[in-house]
Amino acid sequence: MNQGFANRQPRRLTRFSCAARSSSLLQLVCDAIKAIGPTIERISGITTSISSAVEQQGTATQSIAEGVQAAASGTLDVADNIERVAKNARETGTTSGLMLTSAQELSDVSTHLKDEVEKFLDSVRAA
Repeated sequence: MNQGFANRQPRRLTRFSCAARSSSLLQLVCDAIKAIGPTIERISGITTSISSAVEQQGTATQSIAEGVQAAASGTLDVADNIERVAKNARETGTTSGLMLTSAQELSDVSTHLKDEVEKFLDSVRAA
């Protein structure tokens, strides 16, 4: 916002002096201009305050937008991590199933080997 004019104008009006006071109309104009000066100064102050408030609001809005962006980014990171955990859990389940199958096969082979060893020992004892 261009505050240059608003800041300069009241000073000009308050410094206004009517050197030629020959007529009562001119005097009335001079008095009116002098009376308007403080009002313009107050308006200028209010305008400056509003400008400052708008700037602060803009800064706060920017900060909020950055916070929302950070939260969205964090949410995406969490979603990615959940997806990785789910994938690892599926892989662990698959691996566990393969290990169970291998353990059952090993148990079957062990039982068969035990039976064969017993047959062999029985045949050695019988001989």
